[in-house]
Amino acid sequence: MPLFGDAHWAISPDGSRVAYTIWDDRENISRVAVRSLDSSTAEMILDFSPYFILKWRPDGTGLIYRDRRAVESAHATIMEWRFGAASPVKLFSAEPDTVQDFAISPDGQRAAAIVGKLNTDAVLLSKRPAS
Repeated sequence: MPLFGDAHWAISPDGSRVAYTIWDDRENISRVAVRSLDSSTAEMILDFSPYFILKWRPDGTGLIYRDRRAVESAHATIMEWRFGAASPVKLFSAEPDTVQDFAISPDGQRAAAIVGKLNTDAVLLSKRPAS
């Protein structure tokens, strides 16, 4: 079953294929499917789970992503899966900070990242006892 949201799919640079996140009910995890836009059948299923970043390499030879199942710093690490490779490689880590977005130039020679800290506040609300 495909998952929806702008971080769950990406169209290839040449406009011929789509990579999208699917849910695997058997394993209870998400994976990435890649298929031609002219087909309803996936060409390949990749074993990673993108975490708000899923993009194609500019030359269409792989995908760039943050992996929610990454052992080290899922928020801080950008991975790359080249089609035909045995395993992904780490492209960039901003640890201890968070990579908010990542892009590679069209010629594949330069990269840019938006890096920052994630700050949140917690508030506990409770019902006041009757006076």
